[in-house]
Amino acid sequence: MTTRGRPEADLPAVMAGPAPWARLAACRAAPDVDFFAEAPEEVARAKAVCEGCRVRLSCLEASLYEPYGVWGGLDVRARRRLRRSRQAAA
Repeated sequence: MTTRGRPEADLPAVMAGPAPWARLAACRAAPDVDFFAEAPEEVARAKAVCEGCRVRLSCLEASLYEPYGVWGGLDVRARRRLRRSRQAAA
């Protein structure tokens, strides 16, 4: 996982922590993909990696409040929309 501009130690706890699913994440095998990019083509590449990931839903749930990057196949705006729709349905 590329962390351009971010030291490895500054990664969100969702990937640095002991969550057993994190070791199985497809992004770990995609070192050339920038999951924190803002360029649409890079965001699309990151989402494509997530699309086939077997722990995508676990990642999404654990990172729902992450303020940056692609997590669980969703970018920041999509995660915000998901949170709002869940709150409205509750």
